[in-house]
Amino acid sequence: MGEHQEAKGMLREEVENFKKMAHNWSNSLIKEGNSSLSTAYRFSTSPFAEYITPERVTRIKDISPSDLSLDRDQVRRKKNEASVEFEMSYARERYPKSWIQKQIAIAEYLDGLSELLARLESL
Repeated sequence: MGEHQEAKGMLREEVENFKKMAHNWSNSLIKEGNSSLSTAYRFSTSPFAEYITPERVTRIKDISPSDLSLDRDQVRRKKNEASVEFEMSYARERYPKSWIQKQIAIAEYLDGLSELLARLESL
């Protein structure tokens, strides 16, 4: 029985370590030079609509400490600010296809981290 409790304790500790690592990666990869886009909710805007599902955005948000604490109005504001940024006249130049593709890859990576964290937390 003692070994079982010890194993559960080790698992909890490792899950917490993985959670911290996922949050750190999320912070690093979501941070953007433009504050309007420094949010997981940027992935819910039009340039990403055909590549990133709303469910994926939700999972990414779940490992983004800066997005986790937002209330409903703040989420709406973040989404709106990101959408407006991509509608600006300079958007095509500032956010070329290569940037969009990089963001899609970032979203896929962060989604993978969030799914793995959810699985680990369910153990």
